[in-house]
Amino acid sequence: MESDIIVYNPTGDPIHYTVVGLPATAEAYPTNKGIRLRWAPIASEVEPGGRIYTVNITAQSVTGHRAEVEFTLIGYPDGGTPVFFAPHGVVLDLANEDRISILIEIKDDDSSELDFQILQDLPEASWSSIDDRTHTVTWVPTPAQIEEKTLWSLVLAVKDESHPLVTHTISVVLANSFQLRDCPGTWPIVKDLTANPDGLGNLSISVRADDPESEIGSVMATWVSYDLQGEQVISGVAPLSRQGDLYQSTITRQALGGMSAALANVSVQVRDDDDADSTLCDHETRIPKFGGRTVSLMPGSCPAQGQEAVSIESGEPLELLLCPGMDQQVEVPIGLDDAVSVVARTADPNLVRVDLYGANPGLVLASAEGTGTVPLVRSPMADPGPLRVVTSMPGGVAPGTVRLNLEITEDSCSEDSYEPDDTPGLSNPIGVVVQQQRTLCPGDEDYVRLDIESQSVLSVEADFDADEADIDLQILASDGVTVVRQASSRGKNETLQTNLPQGNYFLRVYSEGGRNSASYSLQIAVDTSGTCLDDLFAPNGSPNEAPLIPESYQPGLMLCKGTSDYFRHTINSQESYEFEAWNMEGLGVDIAILDTNGTEVSSGVGSITTQALIEGTYTLRVTGTATNTPYGMTFSVTNHSVGCPVDRFEPNHTVELAKLLPAGWTTRLLLCTGQMDYFALHVDEPTSLRLVAFYASSIETVKLEQIHADGSTLAVANNEGPRGVLETILPAPGVYLFRVSSDFPQTFYDLMVEFP
Repeated sequence: MESDIIVYNPTGDPIHYTVVGLPATAEAYPTNKGIRLRWAPIASEVEPGGRIYTVNITAQSVTGHRAEVEFTLIGYPDGGTPVFFAPHGVVLDLANEDRISILIEIKDDDSSELDFQILQDLPEASWSSIDDRTHTVTWVPTPAQIEEKTLWSLVLAVKDESHPLVTHTISVVLANSFQLRDCPGTWPIVKDLTANPDGLGNLSISVRADDPESEIGSVMATWVSYDLQGEQVISGVAPLSRQGDLYQSTITRQALGGMSAALANVSVQVRDDDDADSTLCDHETRIPKFGGRTVSLMPGSCPAQGQEAVSIESGEPLELLLCPGMDQQVEVPIGLDDAVSVVARTADPNLVRVDLYGANPGLVLASAEGTGTVPLVRSPMADPGPLRVVTSMPGGVAPGTVRLNLEITEDSCSEDSYEPDDTPGLSNPIGVVVQQQRTLCPGDEDYVRLDIESQSVLSVEADFDADEADIDLQILASDGVTVVRQASSRGKNETLQTNLPQGNYFLRVYSEGGRNSASYSLQIAVDTSGTCLDDLFAPNGSPNEAPLIPESYQPGLMLCKGTSDYFRHTINSQESYEFEAWNMEGLGVDIAILDTNGTEVSSGVGSITTQALIEGTYTLRVTGTATNTPYGMTFSVTNHSVGCPVDRFEPNHTVELAKLLPAGWTTRLLLCTGQMDYFALHVDEPTSLRLVAFYASSIETVKLEQIHADGSTLAVANNEGPRGVLETILPAPGVYLFRVSSDFPQTFYDLMVEFP
């Protein structure tokens, strides 16, 4: 038997595998696609009727995210009952593929003919059969099927001349179906990544992060450290704590790999909270988008690098580590009439230089230097080659990493008719509706001037081939520097729709990856008619539509003219509210808090505080005016109980007293010293689960676990800063148990239950 377990990690970070339960003679080894299993059973590993082996494979990335699969291997002696060789479960990642193909093989050595049957098919699936023992099914789920459910079952059967029907079920999980949703909001804006050693081997990491529509959900630093031979020592992930708009953390020398670690490669992922009723459609910005910031942990040292030229394929990015005073060389064949373009990108502050050489090793044909992104083009080559590209960091005192992309084409990139528009100062103004065919040449950026004369809705779309390019969008303020909106996915196009107040702005179109040259279609529409682009929580214009939300800060909301916004929140007994709301001029707006009967508990302009209230779900109202009004709001809760208070789920501190959780938000849960809370979830069918615990900070955390009935731990949530995320599969109908604990004397937290 030989089988591949496919594992996909969109960030490309290293993955660690754990395999448990294989037969003694079976092999499991990593491949570039995941894990390959190989097993040629010996006599002692099989038995009549089948010897069962339960195999568990766990894949964990350096960012702390885990995926786990469990399946059964059955060893039969030659002859006997027909046996299916097909997976029990398959995941179709809709973020990357639109179809799935499954190979189904049947083993039965003592039967001349088999009766293969499909008891339950995947809707509109296509089949092909080589013989009665080998079949392939291909399924392309339609949008309606994706919307209907995310777990589908394929049920097969086979029988031979002498044995009863044998069945086999394949569960197909549609993962990342939310990628097909029109996710609200825009991407978090992240800048000023720093990663500085403190002289003792510890590493301080910080970034500035903000989001126009919502709070920052989590900020996670990822690092990989290397020794002086360039071999990986350790990888890790840690949440960054917030101080104003600065997020920071210190990674200890031990966590970085101790004295063996000579340098580290660091990146930070920032996730917003734009998806009001879920965590599945929030946006994530990675800085840098590709690669990382390189930091020397041993000043004056750098992993040894060979000076011989290495080969490179045209269009395939290559990561180069550059030590001070040294260079890296790549070599590729080239023709006299070919055009060559090189783009060198670095997240390090060092100056980067690129030199091109041809047949004469002492003659520089072309060169360029700069920081950030350094493009270099030569067309035609006019040299028989081979082409040699030498990359260095002149004047650098610390190692750095460069992502080099070299492309050889028949012709050089032709600039579009809108050039020159490479800076805000060279940008051209547009009308209210624009559609343009444009080209980004190597190292190029395009700017468009946006003169917004009144409160407007701006819609921008850049459509391009995702296999060829990775184009991003930014809206810049009038200074041409400050980012006010951003779109930076890795999809086939970038879209951005937002409210903009009166002012002068610039649209920046740029590329941080993909091919050196990229064509795209740019569409811009400015709606000045007074249309209201509602906020992330819409529709919430009545108490019945009010979403249940946790305590939060929401800066980017919109009151459409003549309407009010409503929100709900649940508290325990003896708790009070502090509620604030303001418009973009900083003036207060009309607000109120209503009880379960719709009676006003408190009302005012700008800010209100209630007395201690009884347990219940309350409604927060923001009253609209005769105009569209952008606004922000925040609210918090204070408990006034003497001693450590109790929440409304008491008693639930043992497995036997576990309380049933609903889907969605459960707010204002409480742990006192030494306590553990137990909860249960009931599902009617197999499903995927995402359970998120939100707490005060990345320091004052709670521990979220899935447990067995005896209290033993089955899975633990990953700490993502101010929240812990537990993602798992609930494989059958039934009740599942969870435990929450904390090392702090009094901890409030919220839970979000989702079935993605």
